[in-house]
Amino acid sequence: MQRGKKERTSNRPPAIRAGQELISQVLQRIGNPKWDLFIVGDGSGSGWAQACGWAATIVDRATTARRFFYGAMDCGSVNFAESMPYIQALTWFDEHYGKDRLRELGYLNVVILTDSQVVAQWGNRAMATEHADIPRKQLALYAGMRELRRVGYQCAFHWAPRMTTELNWAADLMAGLTRRSVIDAMDPAYIAGADPAIRAANAVGNLVFYDPETQQRLDPYGLNPDENRPGNAPVVHPT
Repeated sequence: MQRGKKERTSNRPPAIRAGQELISQVLQRIGNPKWDLFIVGDGSGSGWAQACGWAATIVDRATTARRFFYGAMDCGSVNFAESMPYIQALTWFDEHYGKDRLRELGYLNVVILTDSQVVAQWGNRAMATEHADIPRKQLALYAGMRELRRVGYQCAFHWAPRMTTELNWAADLMAGLTRRSVIDAMDPAYIAGADPAIRAANAVGNLVFYDPETQQRLDPYGLNPDENRPGNAPVVHPT
């Protein structure tokens, strides 16, 4: 694959130079790998029965631009949450800048810093070869990473202990905050500050249906038409 012209240098403001120096120090700790994009992320979760959250910062070497990402879901494992920041960040970058950059350069070196040894191990394994074995619970996530590699994002995962960089500290903090916000919003008693759409979703999720004749509680699947009986399913009303 080809690479484009060398990056143009300029006299950047002191704040940007300070940020570059900080990144260089972080990269030095992991062996000064070649990079075009640098992503530091973190996730927060406890299991599929609970909410999860994540956050990440992506840094573009060519422009020194940064963007902070965060998100949450109503359920997700720890490893799911730890993997999501990089999929979100790279998908966003590809949509806004990556397609043009890849057409010019051919590929981009992406350095990913994570405090999850599981994500670092299996991320690199997924990037190494299409035939590398990946745990079944990680297949969907790393299938996305492999597709990003296929179009030119050459990702290298590096592990660093939790809270060893300020970027990781920020990601760790926001991942926990987003997860907490979803946990609060899912509480039927939570009203203050909740988004109306979230409250409406909670209300729908808490509806209970009963058969008007037998007064027995109905499972949602019981509302589907009975294939062995003509006509539609019985009309039921929420209480």
